[in-house]
Amino acid sequence: MPSPRAGLLDALSPRVVGGLLLAALVGADAVRGRFTIGPLDLWVGALALGWLVFGHGTGPARPGLGLRVMVALGLVTGWTEVLHFAVRKAAFGAILKLPTAFAWLVPVAELGLFAAVGLAFAGASLLWPRAFRPVMFVFYGAFLGAWSHLSIYRLHAAAELILAVGAAVAVTRPLAAWSEANLRRWSERGLVGLGALLLLAIAFGQGSRSAFAVADDRREPAVPGAPNVLLLVLDTVRADHLSCYGYERATTPQLDALAERSVLFERAFTPSPWTLPSHATIFTGLDAHRHGADWQAPLPEGIPTLAEILALQGYATGGFVGNIRYCAAEFGIARGFDHYEDYGFEPAVLAYCAAVGRSIMAAVGGQPFHTLVRNDATTVTDGFLGWLEQCPTDQPFFAFLNYYDAHQHCAPPPEFAGRFGPGAEYVEHWNARRREWLDAEMQGFVNDYDACIAYIDDEIGRLLRELAAQGRGEDTIVIVTADHGEQFGEHDLIGHGNSLYVPSLHAPLLLAMAGVPPVRLAEPVSLRDLPATILELVDANVALPGASLRGLWIPGEGAVPSTILGHVTGLDAPPWLPVSRGDVRSVMHRGWQLIELGDDTAELYDLSADWAQADNLVNAAAQQSRLKALRERLRESWGR
Repeated sequence: MPSPRAGLLDALSPRVVGGLLLAALVGADAVRGRFTIGPLDLWVGALALGWLVFGHGTGPARPGLGLRVMVALGLVTGWTEVLHFAVRKAAFGAILKLPTAFAWLVPVAELGLFAAVGLAFAGASLLWPRAFRPVMFVFYGAFLGAWSHLSIYRLHAAAELILAVGAAVAVTRPLAAWSEANLRRWSERGLVGLGALLLLAIAFGQGSRSAFAVADDRREPAVPGAPNVLLLVLDTVRADHLSCYGYERATTPQLDALAERSVLFERAFTPSPWTLPSHATIFTGLDAHRHGADWQAPLPEGIPTLAEILALQGYATGGFVGNIRYCAAEFGIARGFDHYEDYGFEPAVLAYCAAVGRSIMAAVGGQPFHTLVRNDATTVTDGFLGWLEQCPTDQPFFAFLNYYDAHQHCAPPPEFAGRFGPGAEYVEHWNARRREWLDAEMQGFVNDYDACIAYIDDEIGRLLRELAAQGRGEDTIVIVTADHGEQFGEHDLIGHGNSLYVPSLHAPLLLAMAGVPPVRLAEPVSLRDLPATILELVDANVALPGASLRGLWIPGEGAVPSTILGHVTGLDAPPWLPVSRGDVRSVMHRGWQLIELGDDTAELYDLSADWAQADNLVNAAAQQSRLKALRERLRESWGR
């Protein structure tokens, strides 16, 4: 005798259930007093419409059919997305912000997402056989596929729902009369054909050599005794939050120890207040306005990079990055690396590769998806150490490590969380529409930031100890710097990428090398000169633009040009951010900084006496000759 529950379920037709779901969705919004559409609303609405529109026709579907159809449509969605991305990249040079292996990762990601939904349908079909008609699975798969494609363009959630449902209905109506047997045959053929293609893509992608490495026939044998080069870039770490730079908190005991045997530059400045142009300058020696790497533009082909030159000199080259948003290989800075680790293959990355997966991650995590997919300091360090074990001991290496943990939306690991006080709840940083911040919120940001710096420092200590244990510490040049800083309320700003004030540009710079005595240098320098310095220290026979800083710690070697340029392109941003008025550029010379904004206004600061930049002297009568000279220097440096 059937149970009362089974009888009730059998009594409810799919269309009745669809109507009840739709009524519940609208009723929930009415109770909240506002109409909102999120991922849950989208799915409930799609389920309801599927039952309403296609909850008739041929008899109940067998439990396995939903899984089979969804997997086949997942492969269709994945491969059409790959085609979509390939055309955009080849024809329009689009930045995809995806792994270089997207040709097989995207289908795998969509396959996993659709399979999960299919398993849910299979379970529901077992519990409630009458709830599903065979063609309904096509509708749901088509809806999910359309939603995934629409998610690429980040439309409004309501627009995505309407367009995805419309596309799904258009695809499904011609198949409404198909029998279960027809759908089964169609899905099996799709599984076999597209699945075989996926297996070939995975095999090819795993077996192919790095596309960024320098060809073997172009390499010269390494010079005997050439030193290794270890370049550590602390993403978003401002110098004055390191204890070796006088910070009152003990954030960097490991770097403090390194500083005791290093050349420490007290006033090093980055060329740009955000990741990509700054890294591009560190690798090319070109100022940020000259190399062309920007928000939607990678480092152009044909510009020599530090890794390429060192590879030509016989170095093994490896890159390991935490910031996979703008340090990914797609942005050009991986050129010259034999081995480059950006995106991993963990579940979060696979979910990220599916367009709709990124939308779900952002909604569920409450953060932009790129903040949820990153490599932490432990992963970066482990990647380097694993690679180092494979490097021949008789070949010098150049390794670049980017540590991303102190970037905005900081999330220190449990053993470091709270080390310097309570952290902050998640709040969108520089592109938020908020301008006023509570002191407790700001302090929470700082506490988390400092805890993340301490975590990075601990990992650097582990790295240096392992390097010494392998006997490769003495013959390695260790360079520690940052790509840019961070603002915590200075000039009423938070985050980075929005101005050229000191907190965004002041970076740590430590250089430790056998035979070079420790010294602290007060002379302002630009990270633009870092690649030229490295090439001189390794006696390379090729140069990059810029001037070597070596002369600053060796008496009689000559001075370094002291003009330091900064640049950030304008953005569609809140009006109080300097970048909202167009491109911002600056010049520093002999302790002064001139900042020119996109609306033709300017700011002038005496950094020797006013490091906080509290007093804008642009209208001071006594400084008009200096203002004119700095403007001329800025225009000469820009070439116009």
